[in-house]
Amino acid sequence: MAIKDITSSTTVYTVAKGDTFSEIAQQCIAVGMSGYSGLSLYNDGINKLKSFNPDIDNINLIYVGQKLTLHGTAKTKTTTKA
Repeated sequence: MAIKDITSSTTVYTVAKGDTFSEIAQQCIAVGMSGYSGLSLYNDGINKLKSFNPDIDNINLIYVGQKLTLHGTAKTKTTTKA
């Protein structure tokens, strides 16, 4: 699936070569995905997408094959106890 194939009903997106976190957030806004309506890309849109993917520490480091949750219920970061 390419970013342009994201629709308002897509819940999980698998990162492809060349994808950026901000482009994925922009597509979520563009298709009117639930929770993204009226949000601005570089502030609320990215923060909204990040809220569904709290285990991503650096939005500039996403990897091919990584699965991103696009909407639903915001999650909390998982931690592993040593």
